[in-house]
Amino acid sequence: MNNLPHGKLNRRSFLKLSGLMAASAMLLPFSDIVKLPLDEIPLTMGKTDKPRLRDLADKFGIEMGISLRIIDRWKLYQYPEYLKSILQFSFIKDGYTSWPDSWMNDLGTYEYLVQMGRFAKKNKMGFSVDQLSDEGWFEPPAQAAYLHDAPKEEIDLFMEDITRKYFEVPYFTDLTFASEPTGASEVTPPYWKTNTPMYRIYGKDWPEVTYHLAWDEAQRTGRTVGKDLTFVYAAAGQIEVPNSPHAELEYKHLSELKTKLTDSLGIERPFAIGMEYHIHYGSRIRGSCGGPAVNQLKKSELVEHFQRFNEIGDVMLNESSITGTEDPDKKKEALHTFLEAAIESKVVKRVLFWTPFFQPSGNAENDEYEKSCDALGMFKDDYTPDYMFDEMYKIFESNVV
Repeated sequence: MNNLPHGKLNRRSFLKLSGLMAASAMLLPFSDIVKLPLDEIPLTMGKTDKPRLRDLADKFGIEMGISLRIIDRWKLYQYPEYLKSILQFSFIKDGYTSWPDSWMNDLGTYEYLVQMGRFAKKNKMGFSVDQLSDEGWFEPPAQAAYLHDAPKEEIDLFMEDITRKYFEVPYFTDLTFASEPTGASEVTPPYWKTNTPMYRIYGKDWPEVTYHLAWDEAQRTGRTVGKDLTFVYAAAGQIEVPNSPHAELEYKHLSELKTKLTDSLGIERPFAIGMEYHIHYGSRIRGSCGGPAVNQLKKSELVEHFQRFNEIGDVMLNESSITGTEDPDKKKEALHTFLEAAIESKVVKRVLFWTPFFQPSGNAENDEYEKSCDALGMFKDDYTPDYMFDEMYKIFESNVV
């Protein structure tokens, strides 16, 4: 994902805002939805005679996850098949809660997060409330855009407040303390994203600053990092490509960050490393999330790549999709490459598919932009498993000894 000029939305922010706009057009008001308690959904929902996907993946020490959107929330109550499909997974992320305008001052949305946490806990699932900062937070039309040129004192107070609010959610198991501090593409060398207050105030040390904020709140609220809670450094761009310049830059930076945090806090593996595998076929397409092309990935190299970064922290494939083609066979081929590499590496702890339940927003341009990032082919229009889910199930099933 490239830096964008001040006043324009980045990819992640654009999609979040699109989700918010789509949510407002739904028939049922959110104030009515939150009255229905998620933790009252029966535990038997989604149980079948054969193992669930999460059960198969667990044999390899892999947590299978999906990301939900704001407009997915209504489906929790309207479609039983949707719930059954969700319960095939062991981890859920509400990827749009990290857009502050959507929940920081919205009691209804906060209640949703509380209920989603209860739902995850009851069903023995991990739950992420996503990330502590994003470059798009400080760009119009975000409410925090006024902080773009604010002094350090104001940024300090804002980050302390936002961290405290995240930790007011009673149950979550995962938090991204730094999201995509660096970037790169197939044609752009790696770089630090400098057009943010975080970089302007703290420089390249800003991930360390947000980590300590999160650590302090975890201590205050009785959570143990590495046991109750995982902190994630999320990387994107070309770090996913073995031996790429971006991978080398991040390996060096993360090694140094680990040493600093270990020395100051006494924790051996302070954070996990979240990688994005938004894999695409063909030439770069708009909204492709800055991920690698299929021809940049070889399974044997990916295995070594995952094992190398595991020397620093647990490896998590926290955003995955395959786009740029409608050919099921091609999409399955790419799925085999990166999922089998995750299994064979024996170090990947999570594979998460990005917003696999696509729903039109009513804006064709937004929909095409979003489809180029979403994990399409995972579920059908009736929310039952589709060919990509079935293929993933077969991959795990065939590798069980």
